[in-house]
Amino acid sequence: MFSKSVLGGVWPALLTPVHPDGAPNFAELEKIVQLFIDQQLGGIYVLGSTGQGVLFTEKQRLDVTKR
Repeated sequence: MFSKSVLGGVWPALLTPVHPDGAPNFAELEKIVQLFIDQQLGGIYVLGSTGQGVLFTEKQRLDVTKR
């Protein structure tokens, strides 16, 4: 069971930057994630309500999640 402290804070939906061909742009993604870390957010909602998850292949989704 999760405690409130584990799931507390702000968890923004992460917009995944892409290259012109539609592939995830990992260099820009890492900058955004670092910004969220620097802001000490509670966590990140990856490939969620921004609707981008369905646009990526399964491998791309896995790679974004791992990053």
